[in-house]
Amino acid sequence: MISQLLSPQLERSRATSRAWTSKVLEFLRNTTMVGLLPVPHPIVIRKVLYQPNKYTCLVHGVQCGAIFMHNQAVPLFDGKNGQLLFIVQTSA
Repeated sequence: MISQLLSPQLERSRATSRAWTSKVLEFLRNTTMVGLLPVPHPIVIRKVLYQPNKYTCLVHGVQCGAIFMHNQAVPLFDGKNGQLLFIVQTSA
């Protein structure tokens, strides 16, 4: 993007000078980026109360569930008594 903005000015200096490399270096040393890049948007401070939507409610529910499960005195799910059953089928 920046090279596209500077290339017309560089081409103009190339057409008028034989020592093009030294002119380009001089041009780049003296050129600033002011006016080439867009102005950043202002920082907006919003003082609006929290407004839930379906995505934030989902994340909130998962967080509450994780906090609840983590703070249980007696674990609700004991890993010693669980069984994992699966069947492997092969095709002929």
